[in-house]
Amino acid sequence: MSRAEPCGSLDNADTNRLDDLIIQIRKTASEALSFDKASRMAGGAAIKAAVAAGNLLTECKQSVGHGSWEDWLGHNLPEISQETACRWVRLAKMSRVTDLSAASSLTDAYRMCGILRASVKEGQSAAAPTCSQAVLRASSTLQKRLRLLLQKDAQISDAERNQLRLLWKELESMFSQVIGKKCK
Repeated sequence: MSRAEPCGSLDNADTNRLDDLIIQIRKTASEALSFDKASRMAGGAAIKAAVAAGNLLTECKQSVGHGSWEDWLGHNLPEISQETACRWVRLAKMSRVTDLSAASSLTDAYRMCGILRASVKEGQSAAAPTCSQAVLRASSTLQKRLRLLLQKDAQISDAERNQLRLLWKELESMFSQVIGKKCK
């Protein structure tokens, strides 16, 4: 056991108390770091599951057809609210163009995709933007990143630069299609 390093004149009782505190701090710090890691792992698993559920819900929604979705969802999956289903569908769509690796929870992922805005006050969330707004935000972000990449990196070959331009045109086309569709 390591003893507390002296920082002045401490009597034996103070040194013993500091030794006890060091042990307690190490234990609680270890627990905090362990719980933090588990939380991030659970958050990542929740995000993956929500994206998978969103993809499956999208498939069901397409099969059920226009106008029947809400009734179908309420009857067949009453444990999933309409709002949650819509968020998962939107998250699945946006996860194709948004890197969610930094998200540690579903709320983080929703915010990164523009599904939720950062709360104005602690504990209060702002209204979620529409699908079109979220796609436009993601499109704008991607456009800025691609422009920056094309402008800054002189080491990109002309062929790679052309591939990036083609990718951008494809993304614009995909965004146009998504914007034309309703989320609900």
